[in-house]
Amino acid sequence: MNRNMLLWNEAGRIACSEHAPFRGSDTWCVERWRPIRVCERVDFEAEMGRGPTCETCEAIKRRVTEAAS
Repeated sequence: MNRNMLLWNEAGRIACSEHAPFRGSDTWCVERWRPIRVCERVDFEAEMGRGPTCETCEAIKRRVTEAAS
């Protein structure tokens, strides 16, 4: 999978392909993960004022930034 590919589940969690559950796993199926379509990215950006990002990647960046300051 492409790391830049973003996915989300029906609960609204967003993950890059590196941090999403393995495709075909029980978690993938139960939580109903799927790729974010272009039109959904546009709608997300219009509503939130920013593009969708992987929640895990963003948490890692915040932790590194906090540790550095």
